[in-house]
Amino acid sequence: MKNKTNIKKYLALATAFTAFLLVVAPQVSSAATYAYVNQSGDVATVTANDPYVAIKNAPAIHVHSGVLLLKDASDYTDLGV
Repeated sequence: MKNKTNIKKYLALATAFTAFLLVVAPQVSSAATYAYVNQSGDVATVTANDPYVAIKNAPAIHVHSGVLLLKDASDYTDLGV
């Protein structure tokens, strides 16, 4: 009887750990911040896993704009973001 109780505890713990990973793992993925120029001519930012996704997901990106990976705080201040 004690073994069944232990198995249930381990199963519950494993389920909770899996749920935790499903919630936390996407938030600690390799997403980065990219800068781009929007249609108004302002510098804006978007977060994405790679530059192609950043271009795809950037709202109102200018037709001739690309994206620039922002690596550290000086990149933000240099661009005025």
